[in-house]
Amino acid sequence: ASRNHLHFFTSILTNPEHYGGASDLKGTLEYLMDFFDNSISAVFILSDFVNVDESYEKVIRNFSAKFETVAVTIRDPLDFQLPNIGQEVVLEDPRTGRQMVVNPRVIRNRYEANALEQEQFVKKLFTDSGADFIDFSTQQSFAPRMAAFLKQRVLKKEYILPRR
Repeated sequence: ASRNHLHFFTSILTNPEHYGGASDLKGTLEYLMDFFDNSISAVFILSDFVNVDESYEKVIRNFSAKFETVAVTIRDPLDFQLPNIGQEVVLEDPRTGRQMVVNPRVIRNRYEANALEQEQFVKKLFTDSGADFIDFSTQQSFAPRMAAFLKQRVLKKEYILPRR
């Protein structure tokens, strides 16, 4: 049965048709606060959190107060550093389809500073709200890092317990 569940979730998560349009993390969290009952004690949120800003603070704080929350981000190195090429490239916003021609050498420093600033902001937002935050790179193995994270929680006695 658990193998069937894994296959079901994997097929959903790898289907590109499920990723069209803009995301609505704030609306999703608000919906889940009402939908989940007290039997749910922990929630893992997987996202790149690229669009998270100050307007998310209240809903993340309220959600983390109701459920033990772990924010998990999986990012590619290109999310933080543009390739070192000497020609212009076309970047496209996957949500809007808007395209822009850029020279990576011209915008590299600002791009990298913005990416780092956003990552630090999101991490602080979640941790200040009482949630845990763990970030992953597509360049590293997921399982050993997640296992170490969970082991550290157990050693600190930060068990996933119901918040009633």
